[in-house]
Amino acid sequence: MLSKSGNTSDEIEVLVSVDLFSEGFDCPDVEFIQLARPTLSLAKYMQMVGRGLRVAKGKEYCVILDNVGLYKRFGLPSVDRDWQSMFEGRTSLEDILQEACLQVNSHNCRMDVLMDGDEEMMKIIKHKRQQQMIMDTYGYQIVEDEKGLKGIKDKDGKMILECQYKKIDVTNDGFAYCYIRKKVGRKEWIDLRNRLWFANKPQSVKLMGIDFSTEDGKKLYPRILSKYIDEKTYLTVKTLELQVGTGLSWKHRLIPWHEPNKVYLYKEGEGNTRLYIDEDEQYYVQKNIGSQLEKVDSREALAEFAQRDKEERKESLEKLKNSYKHYEYYPVDNLYPIKKHLGTAKDKITIEKDGIWHVEDAQVNESYWVDPVTYRKHYTRPVLFKRGYLNILREDDWCYVRNIPGLRNRPLRQWEIVADDNLCVIKNTYLIEKSEPDQWYKICRRTDDFTYFSVLACYYESELIKDDTEIQITQFDGEGLKMTQEGFTYTPLVIKTHKRSRWL
Repeated sequence: MLSKSGNTSDEIEVLVSVDLFSEGFDCPDVEFIQLARPTLSLAKYMQMVGRGLRVAKGKEYCVILDNVGLYKRFGLPSVDRDWQSMFEGRTSLEDILQEACLQVNSHNCRMDVLMDGDEEMMKIIKHKRQQQMIMDTYGYQIVEDEKGLKGIKDKDGKMILECQYKKIDVTNDGFAYCYIRKKVGRKEWIDLRNRLWFANKPQSVKLMGIDFSTEDGKKLYPRILSKYIDEKTYLTVKTLELQVGTGLSWKHRLIPWHEPNKVYLYKEGEGNTRLYIDEDEQYYVQKNIGSQLEKVDSREALAEFAQRDKEERKESLEKLKNSYKHYEYYPVDNLYPIKKHLGTAKDKITIEKDGIWHVEDAQVNESYWVDPVTYRKHYTRPVLFKRGYLNILREDDWCYVRNIPGLRNRPLRQWEIVADDNLCVIKNTYLIEKSEPDQWYKICRRTDDFTYFSVLACYYESELIKDDTEIQITQFDGEGLKMTQEGFTYTPLVIKTHKRSRWL
């Protein structure tokens, strides 16, 4: 039985409790708490640590030893929290980012909102320790002027933040909270890596091998210090989900997958070929979306690379079309083969796990594979994969879309196919809706994340336009993106939306 006296008794050195700390235990002079019970409740966590953080006469500090990783889940007790969203029951940013990881569906995707397991135990640090932590991790340091106001310098001694803040707190993932007395209209959080400001505490997430910072899970900012990255150059999870090619491309920017800390700016293009520059104004050419950047001396190289890509594609297609095997189909009822090769009862057909037929042809003593959807013969083992709602068959460098009739026999490169659960875009030229596979649209304009399109209805697999009235198609279910034409808000003539969507 614990007596409720004002003095601390030496008879009780350690109090072990399950719920007592969170149900009103009154002992303000507790100086040490050891957490041994995991919980998913932020309220319970704050109650437990709060028993040791109460002010008491003669008490200068409290040590919290966290044995169960609650700090990893909830952060320091003193961290600034969005209590309003918690009271309103809104989804937490951590949940949004976790959903983003699942949506992008990349093996490189991992959450960076938690500390590594072997990182040193955190404590509520004093200014000198905090200053050293920043210097060690990012090369920055907190400085203080004669008035006691704080700022941040980089490793070269250049002022990143002027000394105008009463308090600066730094998180372990490189964000700084800058306390300002007059908070109206001011952003208090800064990402020390890309130096962008946020109104609410941001978090870090790694998607497809690139680090991003975000405060709402909707606008993602690459954590790269570049003159090409600012508050307007954010991207969305949808943009990431629909990426094809050798890099992350959005808003005339490119981050190659093999250079996740460098940004290139798009200058101009010709055909499938694009010209980029880096921050040193050095030119780079990308022959097509599936190619790596190549350093060139001038922008005149663009035309040369574009012509080379055009010739290589033409040569590859001619080689494919001239191959008699490319036009062979396995004979079945109601199918007229271009070059009919009669099967026999002695053919041995094995249906493999992915549904592709393996045929051992006894008549000509050869074996091959057959796609049961198109009945096309393949003399190299084809591979099936999904992209969005599309079922795609790939043989060597070429792909065939199996569930769109007009694309079953049309060879495409992987990077020419973009799709989600509702729409697909072919060669950045044609839009096809899942609900209308025989209706094609020619794209006039679109947003980076493929959520808004201005299109013209065209005839099936044809450049001929049915109607010159532009149709607006959107599946965007949020706020932010607006279609513009020459800098002005674009007003659509006809509006067409999916049932689940609303107009921007």
